[in-house]
Amino acid sequence: MYSTQDIGRLRFLKKCRELGFPLADAKTLVELSEGDSEDCQSVKELAEHHVFNVRKKIKELKRLEAALTELTANCDSGNVACPMLSQLRSI
Repeated sequence: MYSTQDIGRLRFLKKCRELGFPLADAKTLVELSEGDSEDCQSVKELAEHHVFNVRKKIKELKRLEAALTELTANCDSGNVACPMLSQLRSI
């Protein structure tokens, strides 16, 4: 039902998505890979922008981890007044 080219394109897209590229960027990479001449500079710029976004997300996740660790540090199981809920209410 699918041609060899279609299967190759789907595999290419899957690899892009596994690397976390947004669908629009993955589509751009497919188009660049299927063009008459591969534009390595455009691919590099797209990848560098993606790396920047990944690093930004990692920083955000580390801040989130620290905030959750701090909020849960005072939790005692069975405690009627939950410090975490109190902190969340006051934020």
